[in-house]
Amino acid sequence: MTLPGVPEGYRTLSPYLVVTGAEELIAFVSKVYGTDVRRRMTGEGGGLHAELELGDSVLMIGEGGGMSFPAMLHVYVEDADAVYERALTEGATSAAEPHETSSGDHRAAFDDRWGNQWWVATRVRPSGTNS
Repeated sequence: MTLPGVPEGYRTLSPYLVVTGAEELIAFVSKVYGTDVRRRMTGEGGGLHAELELGDSVLMIGEGGGMSFPAMLHVYVEDADAVYERALTEGATSAAEPHETSSGDHRAAFDDRWGNQWWVATRVRPSGTNS
């Protein structure tokens, strides 16, 4: 269901990472999450603007013209271990090795070279259960 005022194919909230070296971040995200750029254009400020689909969401990435705005992102994926390993292979550093949580998630975290921290999780059991 699309809400009024939200374009088809978008969610109410879409993260936007603004970095120096946007092309490299786009390549990193594409390899780690196995996604392609769905839209690439020149943004209003004259720099690169790209959009990638991550599951049912859109991640926007733009060229910062010398500025970066680090973020922390939480992404549910089918296989958190595989995404974590791909990220390390692509040059990310581990922030938290894969582990089970009391919330029912199996998750891990990594930092990319742009200063963003990515938490990836796979729901493995209902929240609040211990088995």
